[in-house]
Amino acid sequence: MKKTSIISFSKKGINEIGEACALIANTEGLTAHEQSVRVRLD
Repeated sequence: MKKTSIISFSKKGINEIGEACALIANTEGLTAHEQSVRVRLD
């Protein structure tokens, strides 16, 4: 069975660590996840 995690952030939280999340996603080749974070940073 596949495990799924749902993670939520406040606006303050995403602003504090969003760039790091996007960088990790990009490094791991998860470009859709990176873009998802970047959309929320705009």
